[in-house]
Amino acid sequence: MNDLTKNLLLWVVVAVVLMVVFQSFSPRMAGGVGPDSITYTQFLKEVDSGRVKSVDYTDETNLAVNAIRFKRTDGSEATVYGPRDDKLV
Repeated sequence: MNDLTKNLLLWVVVAVVLMVVFQSFSPRMAGGVGPDSITYTQFLKEVDSGRVKSVDYTDETNLAVNAIRFKRTDGSEATVYGPRDDKLV
């Protein structure tokens, strides 16, 4: 292989590794929305409208973002990532 091919291959590998690392952290850090997760603002709207039946909230004082798992009145479940909010407890 010539030097250009080696350099290009190295940069492709570095880019793939960085993408995997960022992808693994993005749901927790950015409040990512997946198939069973919603944004924190959407969660608060559902709480205000009475569509939330129960909440499983673990207060992790060493984390800036906490996972909140909840069940809606229609039986569906979802997860939201949000800040510590003493008004919710």
